Amino acid sequence: MISQSGVQECVEGCLSFPNRFVKTIRPQKVTIQALNEYGEEIIVDGEDEMAKCFCHELEHLDGMIFLDKAIEELSAL
Repeated sequence: MISQSGVQECVEGCLSFPNRFVKTIRPQKVTIQALNEYGEEIIVDGEDEMAKCFCHELEHLDGMIFLDKAIEELSAL
């Protein structure tokens, strides 16, 4: 992640944990660096839900799961 700003409270789940949901605190906006399908470096901005998704998926690459960021467990939605 190149940069992050703001704060948002999110409801998160994960396909690896069916029917389990938690509240998390995530950045409101993020900028990430990645490679596209041609192996070229790209810069992508994400806000709100996309920022949450970028953070969630990048943490998987670091061996973390959304439960590591949980501030409150929620009942099934």
